[in-house]
Amino acid sequence: MASPVLLSVALALPPTLAAVADVALEVSDLLAPRTLDAALFCDLRRVQSVFGASRRVSVGAMDGAAARGRLDVVQRLHATRPEGCSIVALTGAAAGGHLDVLQWLREAYPALHDPEACLKAAAEHNRLAVIRYMRRQVTRDRTGPALEVAAANGYVEAVEALLPGPFDMAEVFTVAAANGQVGMLQFLIAKGHDNAHLARCGLDAAASGGHIQCMELFLPKCDQHRNAGALVAAARCGQAGAVKMLLSRSHYNGDQVSYSFSEAAANDHCEVVKLMLEECPSVLNCGMKGARDDPHRDSKPHRDEVNWAFSSAAKRGSITMMKTLASQWSGELMAFDFRSACETRGDQSEVVKLLIETWDAKGYDLPTPYAHAAAKLAVLKGDVALAKLVVSRCYDWGAATALTLAVTTNQLDMAAVFAARNGLHNAEALVKAATTGRREFVELLLNYSSRSTIQEALRQFSSGVDAAMLTLVLEKCNRCDYGQVITQAAARGFVALVKQLLNKVHDRAFSWALMSAASNGHDDVVRVMLERNNPQAVGCALQAAATQGQLRVIELLRAQCNLTDISDALAIAEAYGHADVVQLLRGKRGRVE
Repeated sequence: MASPVLLSVALALPPTLAAVADVALEVSDLLAPRTLDAALFCDLRRVQSVFGASRRVSVGAMDGAAARGRLDVVQRLHATRPEGCSIVALTGAAAGGHLDVLQWLREAYPALHDPEACLKAAAEHNRLAVIRYMRRQVTRDRTGPALEVAAANGYVEAVEALLPGPFDMAEVFTVAAANGQVGMLQFLIAKGHDNAHLARCGLDAAASGGHIQCMELFLPKCDQHRNAGALVAAARCGQAGAVKMLLSRSHYNGDQVSYSFSEAAANDHCEVVKLMLEECPSVLNCGMKGARDDPHRDSKPHRDEVNWAFSSAAKRGSITMMKTLASQWSGELMAFDFRSACETRGDQSEVVKLLIETWDAKGYDLPTPYAHAAAKLAVLKGDVALAKLVVSRCYDWGAATALTLAVTTNQLDMAAVFAARNGLHNAEALVKAATTGRREFVELLLNYSSRSTIQEALRQFSSGVDAAMLTLVLEKCNRCDYGQVITQAAARGFVALVKQLLNKVHDRAFSWALMSAASNGHDDVVRVMLERNNPQAVGCALQAAATQGQLRVIELLRAQCNLTDISDALAIAEAYGHADVVQLLRGKRGRVE
């Protein structure tokens, strides 16, 4: 049988949506509880009658009734329903202090009765009547869990009702101290639980929580060897007050202080780290002012703890901890620090910036390889500030690598930082920008490029660079370099560049370019260059082509050559053994004669 539509759904749905078939039923079904349990344990008779046929019943019905102390509902469900209950019914009754319900359930469902669980539930909620009833059913060695929850909440009467407890009360002391329950601890001590073992456990737990009053109870019973764990626990949990108290009341050796310091630093407790650097200078900073008068002075230096803590903070990306340690950092682990910074899980660029600034403050020079790595990181993270910090420390080629990466990643502001470092290596970035058609990058790079840089870029240009980019670069190129540029372009078969320079070079440069194209077999370049009338250059080019046996080029050139040029080329071809060229040129010479 389908359940009826919930009133809230019927009122909430807009008319247009409610008119759609089964929408209201589907929404109601999604919102309604899966079981009828709540209606049963709350004794909601009307809800039971309306939804009883469409909702199942589980053990949750009797469990809920027991937790609410509804013995009448529990008994009715027991008599009329087959589902029964679970152990939750008994622990719920115990937690609520419903002793009559608990006693009835124990008789009705003896297999489910768990005295220890019920005792713990009652102790957790300070249900004294239930505790006294259940305590007789639990042996003292099984009362530990109940004592612990009662002690943690400071329920002195509940603990008194539960005693005597286990022979080892360490866990009870620990939870009471961890929760700062001074009254509970005083009660337990008054009951005779005051040996050194319990004091040490309580001191460690109290120190972890920073509970000074609790620590005062235990310190008189703990010597240096017994309370070293408390210093570590307090430092690890960032309890500066507890650390200060322990340092002022006890003497610790260098290993104990160093380990505590490392724990505080590893957990980013800056206040504790500052405190320990001030209180224990001779241990953590050997040779510093005040070391001789330090009561925690030790013969073994532990300055490496600061350095390792600094490196660890760099790897974690903990800026605040790095700043805290910066003044005491010696720089002895510089390489490891930088590698840690580059591998950090945090903001790498911010960590590297802080690391470099710390080195600068110490007067250290940033090694060039680190500068190059930082420059690359700056580009990858888009951090212009870091780029400005390291660009002057890079060699030209290192800056050029970062510049090319900035062009590749389309970061104009970043490219401007590295482009200011002029050098031949900047040509690679210029080629990259021109090849990808990024005019704004090309214009930027040309403003910072030297004559040799532009010439080198033109030498590296290929057919992938369009005419507009070529024109832009050639405008910045020194005209005296046109001859060398066209010769190199012709040798590589770069037709577009040759076209742009064809009528801008003198005859000698033209001749060398034509010879280069001919000897390398670039017939498309030769065809373009023949548009410029220069018979002498053509004759030289024919001889160059004959030397290399470039048959297609010779076919283009021979029509514009005189008999003398052909005869000279024929002699060269015969000397080099190019039979096909010889045959071609002999036929041409015969027709000319």
